[in-house]
Amino acid sequence: TAATGGISQTAALTLNVDGSNFTTSSAGQTIALTQAGNTFNGKTIALHSGGNVGVSADAIKLAASTIGGTLTATATTGDITQTAALTLNVDGSSFNATNGAITLSQANVFGGRTLALNSGGDATVNADSIKLAASTIGGKLTATATSGGISQSGALSLGTDGSSLTTSTSGQAIALTQAGNTFHGKTVALHSAGAASITADALVLAASDSAGAFSATATTGDITQSGALTLHADGNSFGTSGAGRVITLTN
Repeated sequence: TAATGGISQTAALTLNVDGSNFTTSSAGQTIALTQAGNTFNGKTIALHSGGNVGVSADAIKLAASTIGGTLTATATTGDITQTAALTLNVDGSSFNATNGAITLSQANVFGGRTLALNSGGDATVNADSIKLAASTIGGKLTATATSGGISQSGALSLGTDGSSLTTSTSGQAIALTQAGNTFHGKTVALHSAGAASITADALVLAASDSAGAFSATATTGDITQSGALTLHADGNSFGTSGAGRVITLTN
């Protein structure tokens, strides 16, 4: 615990049991645990900071944490996971696991703040509302907004079939409308309690349902489906922008 200043390091840190805790008590004071050799061995750590937090280690398992600024978490060889809820208070957090998966599936509170997910494997995120900054997922993305919507501020790239995006509360929308979205023809399911809008290079819709209007745009490829689509409101639209590209909704 740093009572008035920040927490930093000059050499690698090795942890061997769960339950470590890093806290800065003053507004704006940071935690910087970014040495390349940090080895946490999959043990839980809690982060409580009045300012930004940077943490890098072999694998990262977050216990209950509250971040006053941005959180930059990088797993150099393993996964990023959590055992309790994470609270974010500003835009610009990022989670990076180029050799593993990201699993943030607790009752997280992100407050509509932007976060980037960059993983070599699957990425799972659960929070009140979700706003994705530019993100690259090597596997599939599973995103669930428990009380708000799902939106984005930067392009999303998906690497495998099986992605799913869900809003749980009536009237809350899914809006993935960045022109640079690249899904590589991989299947994606949308389950929206409100409207749903999706734009990508090509779209293959898995079984999906939308309580509000559904809008789908393929910027260079086709729109197809691998499962049934259920619509509950007027005003739906499907568009392909490339010459000769087709729409096939025959399930």
